[in-house]
Amino acid sequence: MSNQPELALQQQVYKFFHNTYPELRGILWKVENERKRNKYEQMIAKSTGLVSGVADLNMVYNGTFYGIEVKTETGRQTTAQKEWQKTIENQGGVYVIIRTVDEFKEFIRCLTK
Repeated sequence: MSNQPELALQQQVYKFFHNTYPELRGILWKVENERKRNKYEQMIAKSTGLVSGVADLNMVYNGTFYGIEVKTETGRQTTAQKEWQKTIENQGGVYVIIRTVDEFKEFIRCLTK
């Protein structure tokens, strides 16, 4: 897993949320966007709603949609991710980039106060 630091960070973030807020389980979820597909599978995925750039984790809390992109300290958004961020923000949603577990913990603590 050391060759996939963003995946490891995403796992740590999700595990923290799942274990710390059992009463909120189900409001935070992952979208299976990054896996490799052959041409046929990609066509099916797109025709059934696959959207490029979707955040790593998504959450609905108190009626607000949150797109949570997990990046390492040096990770950068792709063009598709920036476009998706604009789409979410234009619809009243919130988009955040999380770079550490502590950053995520603070984000969630501020929401759940």
